[in-house]
Amino acid sequence: MCTRSSLRNFLPIFAGILFAVAWWVWIDSHVYVTSSFYLSTETPISHTITFVHYIPGLVATLGLIMTNLVSLENVNPTSWMFDPEISSKIRFWLFASFIVSFAAVGGAMWILAAQFLPAHNNGSQYPGIALAVQTVLIFASSVIYLGSKTINPEEYEYGSL
Repeated sequence: MCTRSSLRNFLPIFAGILFAVAWWVWIDSHVYVTSSFYLSTETPISHTITFVHYIPGLVATLGLIMTNLVSLENVNPTSWMFDPEISSKIRFWLFASFIVSFAAVGGAMWILAAQFLPAHNNGSQYPGIALAVQTVLIFASSVIYLGSKTINPEEYEYGSL
């Protein structure tokens, strides 16, 4: 039987596993490109991995760190966006961290579409797909870990100022 406390203990572990798998997929694609370039007797892959290809994963990791720097326990459900309370600042920080994460996913999709999917691409599409999968998995890890720090509704009194 899955209780709420066991799920709350399991979700951070699952988020960490997703984060590790995301970086493992990207490192695997880098090793694949490098090994096929140097060891293949057939036509090598026309693309090489540069630092530019690492940027979406690093930005997604920054978004994960930004998302999980805040504690949801300080968010007051009755506050508005521009109140001088801490909950409005936390909401703005989470909004900014999600923008960073979505920018990373968008950058990975752009690199995938521009460099690895065109018809003139003679090489493998695996590095571009791995880059897109990496950023999506890091974003999912961020949301799962944030969701594991749920708010206990009994702690709040609705209607009190």
